[in-house]
Amino acid sequence: MNRARNDSTATAVKTRILRRPGKTLWSYSDFSDLDTSAVAAVLSRLSRHGELRRVRKGIYHRPHPTAFGVSRPDPASVAEAVFKNRRSVSVPAYHRLGLTTQVSNELKRAVDRPTRVRPIAGIKIRTVTRPISRQKGIREDERAALDALRNIRRLPNTNVNNTLWRIKSLIKTGALEPHRLTRFATAEPPRVRALVGALVETAGHRDKTVEALHNSLNPLTRFKVHVPHDVLPTAAAWHLE
Repeated sequence: MNRARNDSTATAVKTRILRRPGKTLWSYSDFSDLDTSAVAAVLSRLSRHGELRRVRKGIYHRPHPTAFGVSRPDPASVAEAVFKNRRSVSVPAYHRLGLTTQVSNELKRAVDRPTRVRPIAGIKIRTVTRPISRQKGIREDERAALDALRNIRRLPNTNVNNTLWRIKSLIKTGALEPHRLTRFATAEPPRVRALVGALVETAGHRDKTVEALHNSLNPLTRFKVHVPHDVLPTAAAWHLE
């Protein structure tokens, strides 16, 4: 009986893979309706036969020929599979938002608890602990912007002035929605809340979410960021120096 069930699972797995030639990455979750142990055995066997390549435990790549040789798994796609059942958000490289010209050679994920992940396909994955459980629905660019404000003094190939100008521009053009940014900023440290509030206000937006952000700050606390007045004219009102 078990052999018949395993043969049935093997047929189901192979059929599913063959019916989707464009899908190159497969994991146990793609066969959640089948017996997990049987699926694991089938994928392992296909890997031994060269039809799939094991990327890491539970994740397999279906190679195909290209002009440059046999294809390799896309690290970003592998990262998505690794973090699929965890609370996490991909944090795009700062250069994608125009915050720096430096192109990062690592993938970055925001997670809600400390997590260590081994390199994928030779690409390092760096995880940072962020309050994403309180930021349900946050988009990648929003997370990147908030991270940039967290690390505003340490961004490569740029400075505080340029970073603030760029984020303010993204807010003005609507690339970053002010209402969403202020809502997600409520879960951030005080200095980030102050910077977001000042940026959104300077960009011409003032509503209840901005007021709530302002009221969340301790009036006796001062944040030394060295903010140029021409970038954030209302910096003092947000306790920014």
